[in-house]
Amino acid sequence: MSNIVSFKAKTYYLPFYEVLDSKRVVLFGGSAKEAITFWQTNSSSFYLVVSNWVEEGEDARMIGDLVDITEVIRATIENCYNRWAK
Repeated sequence: MSNIVSFKAKTYYLPFYEVLDSKRVVLFGGSAKEAITFWQTNSSSFYLVVSNWVEEGEDARMIGDLVDITEVIRATIENCYNRWAK
C-alpha cells in the first residue's frame, strides 16, 4: 500500500562524565559540571573521563571507549586562572 506512513524512532546521544580513582574505580558519575565540581573538591589526582551513550527508547548502551579528559580540564582551568589573574 502506498498510503502507509512509518516513523523512525528517535535516537539520543548522551555524554556521561565520571570521576575515577587511581585504581580506575568509579567514584562519581553525572553531568560535566557535576563531575568537574566533584573532581575539584575531592582530589585532583582522580581521573575525569567521558563516555558516549546512545538511547533508543528505554534502552541505552555505551558506544566507543572512555576518553580521559583530565589533562584537558586541568589545562583549561589553569588557562582561565592565568587570564583572570591579570
